[in-house]
Amino acid sequence: MLVGSGKLERYWDHQWSHWLVNLAQGDYAVSDEPILLTTVLGSCVAACLYAPDKQMGGINHFLLPQAGASESDSSSFRYGIHAMEVLINSLLRKGAARDTLELKVCGAADVVSGLSNRVGQANAAFIRLYAQQEQLNLLAADLGGENPRRVVFNPTTGSMKVKRLARHLSKDDLRHETVQAAKLEQKVLSNAEVELFNKDKEIVR
Repeated sequence: MLVGSGKLERYWDHQWSHWLVNLAQGDYAVSDEPILLTTVLGSCVAACLYAPDKQMGGINHFLLPQAGASESDSSSFRYGIHAMEVLINSLLRKGAARDTLELKVCGAADVVSGLSNRVGQANAAFIRLYAQQEQLNLLAADLGGENPRRVVFNPTTGSMKVKRLARHLSKDDLRHETVQAAKLEQKVLSNAEVELFNKDKEIVR
């Protein structure tokens, strides 16, 4: 069983000797199959949620904590508040016990110096606060820094492996990341609906 958003196409990876499913920005996936779920993160965050009682798990990839007041599609998986709700509910519908869920998170990097930093900080603060308020068992957090990350999540074991990528990006990747970060930062800073948490407000688990 593999459910989620986006294409969720499988491909065989010889390095991992596994079928992999790659998630794009704004996607999520839940599975109890022996596959690996992977995505690449800059200032975005991926939350990996595991249900040990069902040996099943899922991952999301969100860009911002929540939509601004002017956003028409506040239910988009691009926003953490909705992406987390959908991920949790997807596992619960498959029979997972909420109080056993295990959370691991990564991302929120400053991949373009100064530009995406505040977006990353807001995402990091959001996921820590969300885990505390929703009483989720946050087992691991690899957040911040300057390097992009590739995360590989095994939904049947709950294993999350993170590789720090070289900060140097191709011209096309850098252009895309710069444009994306500028748009996201403008949304975050221009909408009172989104609170930027200072470091002293972050919840450290």
